[in-house]
Amino acid sequence: MDELTEVRVELARLEKQEQELIGQLYNVRTAVRAQKTKSDELIRRMHAPIDRLPNELLLRIFELAIHASVLAFPLCDVHRHRKRQLAGVSRHWRDLVLQSPTLWTTIRLGPSWSLSCMKAHVARSSQYPLDIEIYCTQDINVTQKFRASVDILIGCAQRWRSLFIQYGVSGSALSVLLKSMECRIFPSLTHVSVEACVLPSIASRFFRFYSERCPHLQHLDLGKNFTLSLDFLIPPSLTSFALAFRHSDEVPSSIFQDVSLQKLTTLSLSGYWGDDLKLHPNSLHLPLLKCFICRVFPAEILIRAIVAHNVTHFTYLPRYSADCDTESICSSFPAVRHVDLDVTVSVFQPGNISDSEYWPNLESLTIHGPASDYEKCLGGLITWLERRQSMQRPKLLIKFTFPDPHFFMNWSILSMLYEALYEHCTLEWGNICSPAHIAFEAELPWVCAFCLIVPLVRQN
Repeated sequence: MDELTEVRVELARLEKQEQELIGQLYNVRTAVRAQKTKSDELIRRMHAPIDRLPNELLLRIFELAIHASVLAFPLCDVHRHRKRQLAGVSRHWRDLVLQSPTLWTTIRLGPSWSLSCMKAHVARSSQYPLDIEIYCTQDINVTQKFRASVDILIGCAQRWRSLFIQYGVSGSALSVLLKSMECRIFPSLTHVSVEACVLPSIASRFFRFYSERCPHLQHLDLGKNFTLSLDFLIPPSLTSFALAFRHSDEVPSSIFQDVSLQKLTTLSLSGYWGDDLKLHPNSLHLPLLKCFICRVFPAEILIRAIVAHNVTHFTYLPRYSADCDTESICSSFPAVRHVDLDVTVSVFQPGNISDSEYWPNLESLTIHGPASDYEKCLGGLITWLERRQSMQRPKLLIKFTFPDPHFFMNWSILSMLYEALYEHCTLEWGNICSPAHIAFEAELPWVCAFCLIVPLVRQN
């Protein structure tokens, strides 16, 4: 066979092989298209991952989403609008929203809620406990719609779990509400919070409501717009009590009667009560108190009067000037584990915290105040931390918070605090909003102290 014949034979073999490979490629491509079509069809038939969740878990996600929105936008009508958004995603979500009573237990009496909306919430909440919110504008007229709305709520008084009356509810609207509530018992009502202006003419009626008509009331929060009366008493069933004083208030001594405070686990007092109130040292025995929040002035008399050996959370944030000495603050609550203090409190002045035996069980310390004041407290704070370390105490968690997160610009203060304290404690920064144009460099050591850098939000 000559050379030309050999080349032609080889060429024919290769061309045949090429045709076979092209045929195989065509078959593979056909198979690929068939598999893609099958895959797309299966995907179309499949539900999204979130739709494959059990209804119980999906419902819990809905509840958390609504709760997070309430915290982020406390003044918005979140419950009504958020449910509408969730129900609009799919038929499955709509059915779940409409058929889940727990999503319909918050009912708001206000201009944006129609009577049909309120009736729908009452019906869809089934027999679950209700959270009632009264929202009205200051100049509201007590219309027929308002009275009809009150009647709807009073009709399910046995299911009220909480009552929140917003600042701005007019006196006439509050009077109509109280008149309707005076003829009913609220056996399930455990939480009452009042921000509205309660004048002396209404204060006594309001007191009779929550003391006589709410046999199981546990939590009472009276804002600074609540006018105290001389016959004011704390219901003995309370476990949590918050009260804000005004400059003009005459603080009734009955507030501090032992019989009214024996079950308290949380006590929060704020405002200015003048020099008229006389309390003897160690005269207020609160055996069950766990959390004490003090924002009053003057505070030393009150702190010295309280005997509460089980307090684990202590907050002292004076609204005016700090008047408590170091001995009063540090020795009053020996079992405390978590302390919140203002940076201006004398505890932080050099040499004031000289006794390392103070707060032996302390786990965390939160310091509030402007960044410009933090450097003043470093000397005394470092000395105290060093003495705690020498006694083999565990490292404290110390968190610095700042008054206005949106205008915090002194980033160098964070580096200064970190360099001074990182060997002595675990650090966190709180209540800071980082502007979008600031890029934190990973190598900056104090950046690791940003655990959750979000503004402080309203908590239930």
